[in-house]
Amino acid sequence: MTHYIFSYGSNLLLARLKARVPSARFVTKGILPCHVLRWHKLSKDRSGKCDAFHTGKPADQLWGGVFEIAAKEKHLLDAAEGLGTGYDEKHTDIQYVASNGQADVMQASLYTALRTDASAIPYSWYKAFVIAGAHECGLPTEHIDALRATPCEPDPDTDRDTFNRSLLPDRFKESQ
Repeated sequence: MTHYIFSYGSNLLLARLKARVPSARFVTKGILPCHVLRWHKLSKDRSGKCDAFHTGKPADQLWGGVFEIAAKEKHLLDAAEGLGTGYDEKHTDIQYVASNGQADVMQASLYTALRTDASAIPYSWYKAFVIAGAHECGLPTEHIDALRATPCEPDPDTDRDTFNRSLLPDRFKESQ
């Protein structure tokens, strides 16, 4: 049995997601209507993490990747995402283009922030995860350019910074 997850933040990078959920497999890129990406999810380390922010505006759309995971491993991702404390889970329709070129919809779950702070700023390694994953999933250039334009700051915990950068593909290790 499998479960579909819509990722839009650091879990876009398959290596990061597989470190949390070994069965993870990329399925397709997709769009979550009526949502935008915000970096305002307040993390335990006080930095900003990604959130699929609901605007209710049909013109707003959030790009992301749909991944399949084994249902028996879903609890691992729930724990990594802090389900119930950091993020809540939402089940929704994701728009995507099927292999026959036709627009289609699939059901997936995603995590949405419980605690936000508009002044939160992501650490540079976290932003690099999101950009690397967006590239890996083949998300549109305009979306990736918007990710690159997001302000970030160095992580004051140099051990955490070094560890997380070690997980990035080489061309993204120095991303700011």
